[in-house]
Amino acid sequence: KTWWRCFKNQNKSSLKFKKVQALDPSGARNFNRKGVAQHFERWREAYQDYDIPPENMWNMDEKAIQLGGGCQGSNWKFFFDAAQGQLYKVKSNDLKMVTIIECISAAGVAMELTFISPSGDLGDWWEVEGVGVIGVSENGWTDNRHGENWFEKHFVPQATALNKLGKPIILLLDGHQSHVSDEMKNIAFKNNILLICMPPKTTHKLQLLDRLVFAAVQAAWAKLCEERAIIADVITLQTVIRDYMEAWQEGMKETTIKHSWQVTGHWPFNPNIFTDDDYAPSLAYAVDQVVPDSY
Repeated sequence: KTWWRCFKNQNKSSLKFKKVQALDPSGARNFNRKGVAQHFERWREAYQDYDIPPENMWNMDEKAIQLGGGCQGSNWKFFFDAAQGQLYKVKSNDLKMVTIIECISAAGVAMELTFISPSGDLGDWWEVEGVGVIGVSENGWTDNRHGENWFEKHFVPQATALNKLGKPIILLLDGHQSHVSDEMKNIAFKNNILLICMPPKTTHKLQLLDRLVFAAVQAAWAKLCEERAIIADVITLQTVIRDYMEAWQEGMKETTIKHSWQVTGHWPFNPNIFTDDDYAPSLAYAVDQVVPDSY
């Protein structure tokens, strides 16, 4: 009854059914005002003190895909004879994983992609536009060696080539060990590159690629996997790079890249981008007393 009274008193035009994303306790606890404020202050000091322009601001992250999109279901529906009973669509059961490293700038530029794949025939990947580096690991995941190779042989040359003003370069990334190894720090120092790590367990709000870009590309990738399943055209290790790049070209837009920098407050710089609602989950873990502003 209490819930119904509250519902009736709400402005109906402001209500909307939405899906809720899962948030682990560490993410709820770590995304708090104090930690985020410290991160934004480090970011501000770095780009202001070194006069870094948007084209020299970069963000990197990695994501994993399963060949064929995995066996998860979808919301697609099809017309069948009403008398037919159980209906099936064969999907890939290949559990091989491929990791993709992506990097975007505040100027709306996306670097060529890096793929880390299990060993095997990858097809004519060098003929696919937008592919930069291919690495191989036993399980398709990255490690320190892959992170260092990507940084030295891929990021540094491309970021340097686009550095028209000769200013320092700044790379925003999470603190995974493969992203900030000692060797990677040494390479950054030699090439006048600043590495800024986001606070741990805050990437659901602060990681640019996670917020918008990966979602747009993943939607295009899921659509492509679904279309291939319908015609029984299996995505294999030989075709996955070419197939993923097809989805990437559809989902990756300059406007999406720039908007991802904006909604996270990194560029244009806006340390007040997040509201009380964004920080609300952290209050349950606060060690400071929570009181009204008028206290």
